[in-house]
Amino acid sequence: MKNFIFLPCLLVAGCAGSGIETIPVGLSKGVTIEFPADKSTRVEGANISFYTQDGFLGYVHKDALPAEEQPGTEFVRRGLALTKQKGWEHKEVSRAPFVGYVVYLEGTATLHLASSEDKETVYTISTSDSSKIDQILATLRTSQ
Repeated sequence: MKNFIFLPCLLVAGCAGSGIETIPVGLSKGVTIEFPADKSTRVEGANISFYTQDGFLGYVHKDALPAEEQPGTEFVRRGLALTKQKGWEHKEVSRAPFVGYVVYLEGTATLHLASSEDKETVYTISTSDSSKIDQILATLRTSQ
């Protein structure tokens, strides 16, 4: 059950039909984001993908790293170094206890994120509309 992402609005048919502009996604215990899924008509999988009638909106994936790739924060930092090396447009993210970066490619934005409190998990959150990633980052929160 490690790769399960909690979607409070699951049975999303009800959410999508009611004109909700964002869907809360629990990344881990006490950590939530709001995915901008306005006009979403379908959500799929434990690793969640969002769709409208017109196509793909984005996804939220949670991956458990093998021991040799841990901790997740270092894994993400290595990915950032490669992104810089490739010269791709990016933005670094640091919001304790999270570290990460956003890569902007071909109109999409993909956030790679890890927490210093969970050494084996990394998150990948991608949107087909790169302007939505800042909205997602603004909603990244932990509840105590």
